[in-house]
Amino acid sequence: MSLHCQFGPPGQLLSGIFRLSSLSILCLLQRNKDNKPNKSTIQQSIKTNLLHPNSTRDSNHNNNNNNNKVCFVLIRYQLTESVFSPNRTTNNNIHSFIHSFIMSILAYNGAAMIAMAGKDCVGIAADRRLGVQLQTIACDFQKVFQLNDKLFVGLAGLATDVQTLHQELQFRLGLYKLKEERDMTPEVFSHLLSQLLYEKRFGPYFIEPIVAGLDSKNQPFLSGMDLIGATMTAKDFVVSGTCTGNLHGMCESLYKPDMDQDTLFETLAQSLLSSVDRDAISGWGGVVHIITKDGVTTKELKGRQD
Repeated sequence: MSLHCQFGPPGQLLSGIFRLSSLSILCLLQRNKDNKPNKSTIQQSIKTNLLHPNSTRDSNHNNNNNNNKVCFVLIRYQLTESVFSPNRTTNNNIHSFIHSFIMSILAYNGAAMIAMAGKDCVGIAADRRLGVQLQTIACDFQKVFQLNDKLFVGLAGLATDVQTLHQELQFRLGLYKLKEERDMTPEVFSHLLSQLLYEKRFGPYFIEPIVAGLDSKNQPFLSGMDLIGATMTAKDFVVSGTCTGNLHGMCESLYKPDMDQDTLFETLAQSLLSSVDRDAISGWGGVVHIITKDGVTTKELKGRQD
């Protein structure tokens, strides 16, 4: 596995910091005169380059001292222990320090969400964990909201934006009902939500929502979208959150067409719990809503809390 190094002024590679995979790390190493990395200079270099890149760039252009050079190193996560220090405790501290900067904001609070279609019914399930990265704050956070008798929306992403967007959607649905004197269908709501996200595209809500409901003919409707409203619809299931790979795999294994209400609940519950068991920032129980033409059935799930 190769080690890529590039010498240059601070801030040169910062534009690519959020495009790294989860197995990669961007490290800014300040090398001293003996060319040996030092923990304090590494931390100071990361703080300075990430928080004040412009001022650092100006000061370094004016500094002609060749003994100190800033080395940008892009390495695989598995190689960090041999690069930084033989001391595991020191390495763990450095890893945590760097990951606190490069974790995606969509994964900051953690989420796992599924919507799945059955025969004349549709279900939506989500976990209940609220965390700050790897620290768990609460295990009763609401991420799925009922908007009318046949319409639910799941909001996976930054917790503050979840609450803000939910309030905005309630306001929009209230205006629609006052004007049209009828409830909004899932198709119309999906277009509304997409437009709402797209108009904020230059300062977006950090949310990746899914919509689940029954249309005017009581047939399942499912859609998902990214944080700027690019929409996709599905006939079987949609997923969102921080463990979408796990969710996709479980749903593809367990999903069957035309499931009844009880089978749909079991499939959603097993898919959700099995997926979050393999994700450190989601889980701690869950909730499943089954929507039919006769009403909504809600059941809570007890999951692992470790």
